[in-house]
Amino acid sequence: MVVVLPTGRGKTDVAWSRALLRATGVTIVVVPTVVLALDMERRTRAASAHQPHPLSPTDRYAYVGGLDDDTKRALRQAIRSGQQRILYTSPEGLMTGLRDAVLACAEAGLLRQFVVDEAHMVDQWGQDFRPEFLTMAGLHAQLLRKSPPNERPVTLLLSATLTGRQIDLLSRAFPSPNGTHVVWGSSLRTEPVYFCTRFDDVHARRDAVLEAVRRLPRPLVLYVSKVEDANAWCQILQDSGIRRVASVTGRSSEDDRRTVVQRWRGEDTDGALTATEYDVVVGTSAFGLGIDVSNVRTVIHACVPETIDRFYQEVGRSGRDGLPTVSFLATTAQDDVTAKQLNRVALIGSDKGWERWTALRDSAVLHPETGLRVNLRSLPGYLVEGFHRSAQWNVKSLTLMAQAGLIALSAAAAPPREPGEDETAWQRRREEFYEISRDVIDIAVLNGAGLEPAAFAAFMQRARDDIASGQDTALRAMNEVVAASGCVGSILARQYRAQLSYGILTTQPACRGCPSCRRSNASDPIDAFPVEPVPHLPVFDETGADPLRARKPGLFVWWSTDAEYHDLVPSLVAGLAVAGAAVFCGPDVALLAEAQRRVPSRPMLNDDGELLANYEGLITAILEPSAKAVPSDVRARYEKGLPTYVFGPESLAAPDKPQWKWRDVIDATISVRAALGSL
Repeated sequence: MVVVLPTGRGKTDVAWSRALLRATGVTIVVVPTVVLALDMERRTRAASAHQPHPLSPTDRYAYVGGLDDDTKRALRQAIRSGQQRILYTSPEGLMTGLRDAVLACAEAGLLRQFVVDEAHMVDQWGQDFRPEFLTMAGLHAQLLRKSPPNERPVTLLLSATLTGRQIDLLSRAFPSPNGTHVVWGSSLRTEPVYFCTRFDDVHARRDAVLEAVRRLPRPLVLYVSKVEDANAWCQILQDSGIRRVASVTGRSSEDDRRTVVQRWRGEDTDGALTATEYDVVVGTSAFGLGIDVSNVRTVIHACVPETIDRFYQEVGRSGRDGLPTVSFLATTAQDDVTAKQLNRVALIGSDKGWERWTALRDSAVLHPETGLRVNLRSLPGYLVEGFHRSAQWNVKSLTLMAQAGLIALSAAAAPPREPGEDETAWQRRREEFYEISRDVIDIAVLNGAGLEPAAFAAFMQRARDDIASGQDTALRAMNEVVAASGCVGSILARQYRAQLSYGILTTQPACRGCPSCRRSNASDPIDAFPVEPVPHLPVFDETGADPLRARKPGLFVWWSTDAEYHDLVPSLVAGLAVAGAAVFCGPDVALLAEAQRRVPSRPMLNDDGELLANYEGLITAILEPSAKAVPSDVRARYEKGLPTYVFGPESLAAPDKPQWKWRDVIDATISVRAALGSL
């Protein structure tokens, strides 16, 4: 299940739900960084104090590299036995030392949830020399296979923002036996006010950013694109007298990142309050993902982020307490070049990709369970000496092949128990294997037709084009923000919409203020506090506007007997949902549940009457079999000319002529049996 909810609207509660509400079962949460795992451990430890059942026998909730061997061993055993109710780990931690314990937990029927937090990062992991998200997907499939049929874990893919392409990638990487369901609550942050200024040169930008750091509210984050820029800005701020400054980049160690966050937040890993030591953090995009520092007031960008996604995620570090914040984007023409360079994901070409695949395949060994086992250190024919970068490019090649649908990757399976080997020695040997297994990956061929040179090139080119198209779209949207060519809220809302088989899932714009809105003298920027319902109802193709072809705004569909109501109306409701009529008003809950059961992939909304007055899409009002007349609010909508189907008994009386039937005084009417036949 893909769950899209804004920051602060319950994603953590969703991940915690089974651990906190049930007395048994294990939840594994995969997070992109060790710092986030430790931050979630802090929050979980605080929540566990109020639980009647212990959530961990060791009071540890993060499986990370810095743990001692005894603690790791204790956590693995607690996972196997089901005593560890919730555990956070990185993809690397899951696919090495933790993997065997999680498989044993699933096989015993104890694994309740498999959660991927910040799921939008899956796309980036695959292009960032981190193949674990794909091997993690292979492990996910193993977990489903090994779990007892009636005790399979629920899979949750959580994010605040997803594009249609990312939903498609997640659906393919983590398929569900019953199909991927999407819970869409996407809405934009309402806290930021946006300011964007273009400077003639870096010197003018430096002076403006210094002034902004001095005057804007803190805590504050200053984002840049390069590590050297972060170090330089840290020095500039300190030289100007702003001393409470730290920096976090992709080269910072996990210990350094954790220390900076603690001293910035004023709270240690156990939740104890401490004195803050930093007001400003200078960082690259490596800083801040998912970190819960609720009172960040300002985010400054002294760069052009290479995608609109990166910009919005970084702006979203602020205002998690719901109070107003400031986003200041300070750019120069030089930044455009850097953004374009960073936007271009380095993807291997078809010729070199084929050579690497050939070398990997030829040196592979056959594994009885998973297929081919390849060594990532294998060299292509055009190299005579290997380097770490060569192994990384092998990863790139395999990742792109997996995204092209040619192969599936999984972590190398541990060696089986030898005859006569005791349990302790075997477990130790398996654990040692997982700690050193990152150089090998198991491969299953999915599409043999694509594994000859010409077809291989075509498949790989389509995958490259798909990635490049997504990157181009995200950079163009970022450039619109820089140029202030439109409302920031509208640009972001356009980015975060998804075209699925059953309709378009939209994100409602929200803007507290931006250059475009201020320039147009808008007296009221796009509503910063969207009205309910949030999110918007799915938008369907025009073909679903009048699926019963009434050719009039209103249509009365009637039944003659209670038997027709019970036997035919659920089928007609299900058919309307397939045709795109998603909104129903007043039906019996059991009736709508039965219709939803018949078409589980089509969204249905049971409105309580709030949409009747103003919703411009089609609403189907379903009356009770005992109804004597059309309710006044339904009739008012019908008479207003808004698209309305009314389902009711044939005996409904006309409102002003009780001696007449309603079906005899309106323009368009049809029996439920005839309506069902027309679908």
